[in-house]
Amino acid sequence: MVASALGPVTGAARAVFEIARGALPGNVVEHAARPVQAVPAPVKPSLRLNYGHKPSTAGERQPRPSEPYPMTDNQTRLDDITSTALETLKAKHAVRERAIQVSREVIRGSANAIRAIHRNELERAKIQVLEVGLLVAETRVLLKDHPDIYFTGYTQDSQKEYAEARCVYAFIAGEDTPTPQEIGIETPSYLNGLAEAASELRRYILDSLRRDDDSRSEELMRLMDDVYNVLVVMDFPDALTGGLRRTTDQLRAVLERTRGDLTITTRQRRLERLLAEHDTNP
Repeated sequence: MVASALGPVTGAARAVFEIARGALPGNVVEHAARPVQAVPAPVKPSLRLNYGHKPSTAGERQPRPSEPYPMTDNQTRLDDITSTALETLKAKHAVRERAIQVSREVIRGSANAIRAIHRNELERAKIQVLEVGLLVAETRVLLKDHPDIYFTGYTQDSQKEYAEARCVYAFIAGEDTPTPQEIGIETPSYLNGLAEAASELRRYILDSLRRDDDSRSEELMRLMDDVYNVLVVMDFPDALTGGLRRTTDQLRAVLERTRGDLTITTRQRRLERLLAEHDTNP
């Protein structure tokens, strides 16, 4: 009742009042008269990210946002990784450029050798084929440690053209057909080159017929048949054979057209000989 009538009561006055009532000992007055110290409010944790900085300590100056961050061990590792990657890719790029250049030379040299064969310049064709073989061997050595580049399209295409030139030369020169191991190329490239070499025999047969020379026509037709019979049993996915099925189908079409042309030409010439004999001996 007394406290309510006096209104708000300070800490010291409340203590005196309580002593008067006998509720508190007398030495409490001097403690109550002391000023009450304010309790500091709890500090909320900061949500800002400390990007690479050490925890702040008393008296230590933190870098300003505009200042570069201090170098860390992870940054050093990233720099090493970058340097190594750049060196590796530069070396691989140089090897790739050289492989492309050599592959183009192989394709060009193989085409020149085939043209020389059709002109019956077999000695020149043989020299060109051997020169191309050296380039193919260079490609294998160059890409020995780079299988990802070796098995790209341009390298395999150049090997296919080389196989075609070697097989055409063997067919026309009457030599044994070379094997993939003997000429140092992959089997899919060899088989596709063998198919195209058999197709080239059509051109040789037709050129011979225009020169009134059919002495080897039947022999070369049998070679085309033999090659087709070998390729037709290679029934594997194109991912393994490099599209051999399509090349074999093309060879079959060329083979049938050549057979028809040769049959018609042979019968015409037989008829011409019979008419000439009849005119000579009426």
